[in-house]
Amino acid sequence: MNNKEINAFFTMSKKEAERALSQYDGYEKSSADYQDLRKKMEARAKTKVRALVEGKLKLGDVRNEWDFAEPEAHFLAVFQGNYDDYLYAYFFLYHWGMHVYSTGQCLNGAQFMIQASTCAGYWKGARERDDWLQFKDIAKQTKIDRGKKVGEGRAFYFQPVREELVRLLISECPAGGWRFKTKAAEAVSDKLQIFIDTHGIDLKADNLESTILRWSSEKYPDVKAAFDKVVRKPL
Repeated sequence: MNNKEINAFFTMSKKEAERALSQYDGYEKSSADYQDLRKKMEARAKTKVRALVEGKLKLGDVRNEWDFAEPEAHFLAVFQGNYDDYLYAYFFLYHWGMHVYSTGQCLNGAQFMIQASTCAGYWKGARERDDWLQFKDIAKQTKIDRGKKVGEGRAFYFQPVREELVRLLISECPAGGWRFKTKAAEAVSDKLQIFIDTHGIDLKADNLESTILRWSSEKYPDVKAAFDKVVRKPL
């Protein structure tokens, strides 16, 4: 590779690194949290690059940060579920690559740009996965809420039928009451069907007796109370 080709390779690697993050940029531009995170991570990366260039490292800082940025981000992602250090690693490797290139080490600079692209990909993938899981939970809850609304709507729709059922159970009850719930349901079903047809309520006649028995449960206390009054208790 001649110098022209090496410079072209660096430029291509730099553009690819910038593109890798900008793909996610557009999706998150409206998010203040993302912008704050990006500024924080880039400022942290620039500070570290400047300290390395000027030789002003603090006690405990490593001199070869470029060897640890990506592995440490991976460690935090795997063991702590924190993917944000991939964004720090991206900015550090990008700006360190720019510095290395400025010293004439074009191929090394390109290598850091390629590493930066990789970190951007890790971070982007992790964030998209989190978004997908969040949207999945939202969609699931929305489905549950819609189901509840449908159930509530159906309950309201059939309320007049249940009220008529209670009236019929009381008014049609024989002197000694019915011995079984099934007998009570059978006894009032014809007149209840007339009420349903008269009011144009969509409730199938062939399922009416089983529906009446289902309404005698704890879920419908008014109907249950009526059944309790008209069905004889076993001795």
